[in-house]
Amino acid sequence: MYRSLNFSCFKISASTIGAGGKWLIAFIKMMAILSINLFLLNLLPIPVLDGGHLVFFSIEALKGSPISLKKMEIAQTVGFILLMSLMVFSLYNDVTNYLQSLRW
Repeated sequence: MYRSLNFSCFKISASTIGAGGKWLIAFIKMMAILSINLFLLNLLPIPVLDGGHLVFFSIEALKGSPISLKKMEIAQTVGFILLMSLMVFSLYNDVTNYLQSLRW
């Protein structure tokens, strides 16, 4: 029924519904995969995320003094822009894949 199993917004629910009578097991597995993906994404060294805070703490430990507030604000702004760009790209990719699947 579905050509490929990507982890996009629209295909997650479709793959869970397409599992037939085993929908509960498929749903729990899908939630586990999403949870692991979110954990790994959160550890990326982007300043807004937890991985970015770990990088800041590491720099402070190596340097021996805290990073200036201005530098942290700039890093947080750049990290936020990167994260929003990733979300827009992902949403665009999901919508275009969904619209292309309607045309076959």
